[in-house]
Amino acid sequence: MNKKSILLFPALFFMALSMSFNIDVLPSFANTIEPIIIANPKVSDQSLNSGDVKNIFLGKKTKWKDGNPIILVILKEKDTHKQFLAKYVKFTPSQFDRYWKTLAYSGRGKYPKKLPPGEALEYIAATDGAIGYVASSNDTVKTLCIK
Repeated sequence: MNKKSILLFPALFFMALSMSFNIDVLPSFANTIEPIIIANPKVSDQSLNSGDVKNIFLGKKTKWKDGNPIILVILKEKDTHKQFLAKYVKFTPSQFDRYWKTLAYSGRGKYPKKLPPGEALEYIAATDGAIGYVASSNDTVKTLCIK
């Protein structure tokens, strides 16, 4: 066995092991999506701070400043969902899912509506009080400024 083989074997073993546990070993440039926070155009708020975003998506803030209820929409699309949760909620997708299932099971909350990106845009545009996030937006929804 030569030196290259000795060095290559542990690297390949580690990669195979990590794949069996679904662990990212190599950097993924596809996972660098910057989520855009969007809302229904009738939402009176123009901006939120990151604490507001976290509290909204954890069901702790349930009403907009004008008193209207907040309707949550999350994405089925995994990369944007994962990036959004990491940046604003500080949860992994599995932690977020478990958190909401616990709230729903205990009767303290209703699991957010989960849609693909195109349907999420349509639903948020058509639903008063709706908020969500996407990788790219359009003019049918309001883009909220995050401070």
